[in-house]
Amino acid sequence: MIMKNLTYHQRIQLEVAYAAKISVKGIAHLLEVATSTVYREIKRNSMPEGRYIAEYAQKLSIARKKLAGSTEKKSFIFHYKRKKYVLYADRRKIRWYSDAHRNDYIFSPYYKMRRMGPRKVYNKYYGFIVYHFMDNKPLYEFLYAHLQLKRKVRKARLLLKSTFQKFIFINPQTATISLPTTKAA
Repeated sequence: MIMKNLTYHQRIQLEVAYAAKISVKGIAHLLEVATSTVYREIKRNSMPEGRYIAEYAQKLSIARKKLAGSTEKKSFIFHYKRKKYVLYADRRKIRWYSDAHRNDYIFSPYYKMRRMGPRKVYNKYYGFIVYHFMDNKPLYEFLYAHLQLKRKVRKARLLLKSTFQKFIFINPQTATISLPTTKAA
């Protein structure tokens, strides 16, 4: 078995099998994937409360793929394109939403060089980028909200665990086990 990404139909089967409390090995056999794939899917794409819902998982996986695809890669290797890219509309009428991380590229040397140089005045129409033709902004916001909720749940669990451990350390158990002292006749 190889490790691979699941389709939406496989995620629905996983949701039903996981709710029926079938073992992970059984679920992997049912989906014809490796057990590590099922473990990874449950860990990464389940809700912060621990439930697994197929639609929620599908949205998260698509958001992760698009976010990974839109981030800047380290190395660039030139390759010829098979098909010439054709823009779907007039370039002047498209308003883009940048999915690049603005905080990261403010400190880049190229950006600093441009910032220190002469300023260019653009028309308001070409102002801040507000639209992406793939409409990824709601998907990214959904992913960020999921990650923030997951972080809050994790922090709450750690806080609860640490307060419980402090309570045990400060107040040791006072209950003792009493053994029967009478002998049976």
